[in-house]
Amino acid sequence: MNNSKKHFLRDALIAASLILTMPLTWGYDLYRPGIARATPQIIAAGVSPSQIDWFDSELDVVAVVRPGRSAIRSVTFQDSVGPMRMMMIPAGVLPNGDEVYKFTYVFTPGSFGEKTLETAWGPRPGQFNIVVTGEGKDSGVDVSHRFPHLRVSHLGPINHLPRPGIPKAAVSMNYKSTQRYGPQVIMAGYSPSILHIGDDQLDLLAIVRRGAFAIASVTFKQNAGGSGFAYKMQFSGQLSNGDEVYKTTYAFEPGSLGKPGTDTYLDHKDLWGPKGQQFGVVANDEGGINSHKFPDIEFGTYPEYP
Repeated sequence: MNNSKKHFLRDALIAASLILTMPLTWGYDLYRPGIARATPQIIAAGVSPSQIDWFDSELDVVAVVRPGRSAIRSVTFQDSVGPMRMMMIPAGVLPNGDEVYKFTYVFTPGSFGEKTLETAWGPRPGQFNIVVTGEGKDSGVDVSHRFPHLRVSHLGPINHLPRPGIPKAAVSMNYKSTQRYGPQVIMAGYSPSILHIGDDQLDLLAIVRRGAFAIASVTFKQNAGGSGFAYKMQFSGQLSNGDEVYKTTYAFEPGSLGKPGTDTYLDHKDLWGPKGQQFGVVANDEGGINSHKFPDIEFGTYPEYP
């Protein structure tokens, strides 16, 4: 895979930004099933809370997962290069059928010190992934998908096909919902996270938790100083635990995000982070002084609110 394909979003989304449209008709909807593929998809992931206080001893790793042709077999939290494989458990079902999973990580209070972890998600040693696997095989199709990868494939939508037991009925959220005085971006991702080579749009998503003040803005941005771009995300609904969903929709030329060969796919693995050509989501509150950026996980003085 050449370098331009590995880092498609560095150039492709800059180009895509020139044809950014208003939110399009099929954009992420909490009450309408999203585009499903034969392979399951991790739509968004992160940690809750994303600001960890000195006295905290637990956090939840969380993921929104969309089933494929068959039911979800497993969702695991794992290191990118290493032996760790921790099973995640169901933590709710959204009204559109997307399923939520969690893994509770336990640690000694204060053990992380005061710091910001900016590079939790990615393909390199010391980073982490979430992997979903579906039941069975589908004519040789790989039935797994990995966050934070955005995949380009030859898989078309399967929403029109019968999928027994899919989607599940809605179930209230059951992951940690700790509030801080400032806002927190709990999860971020893409819908769909497996694109067809002929697709021309995708939704970028964020799940945000308010603090003492309401959310004023949520922005998807590139970390490139004055040459980077930033786009306001639109409110798209509220989860049963009060977390808010935001989205922005991109339009792009079909094939501009990569052209994998027949029966293969192309994964773009290193999109979120602090580098100049990577991306983040920033939430600001109406108080005007508090903000948080995904994928940052912040450790320090973050007392619970209220």
